[in-house]
Amino acid sequence: VDANDNLYVADAEKGRIVVLNQNGKAAGRADIGVGTLKNPLGVAVDSRGNIYVTDSALNQLLIFEPEGTLANIIQGDGTEKGKFVRPSGVLVNEGAGRIMVADTGNHRLQVFDLKGNFMSFVGKSGGGKGQFRFPTFLAGDSNGKVYVVDTINSRIQIFSSNLKYLD
Repeated sequence: VDANDNLYVADAEKGRIVVLNQNGKAAGRADIGVGTLKNPLGVAVDSRGNIYVTDSALNQLLIFEPEGTLANIIQGDGTEKGKFVRPSGVLVNEGAGRIMVADTGNHRLQVFDLKGNFMSFVGKSGGGKGQFRFPTFLAGDSNGKVYVVDTINSRIQIFSSNLKYLD
């Protein structure tokens, strides 16, 4: 949801981001990512209207300007830092200057600065605290806490704004 209460929806079937107003009607902008996206899953919007999209098929995080122009692609298919295997959820924490991505196939969260430069990661495959088995979606609250859907472990894990495990 953006500052105007428009809802951004990842349409994986058609490879696009759809923007809807409060009445569920198109919000007056063309579909975002058509011809660029293949299987978008996660979408987040910052206070300036920049749009952050994870594409699970392309193993990318794409950043679009408010009008829909592609500004940056963080790409990679692999296990190295900054590379992805089936990324899904994305969360922008402007106060901390971070973009967080659920790197589902690598069982971790990756952290980038707002320009897309790799900063760090947290987690590894497993069932312990701070470990994941296919993390998928992310949410944040007004206190900076990060909530991670840990799919195969059937739980939601909670982290502080600096990604220290809380619960």
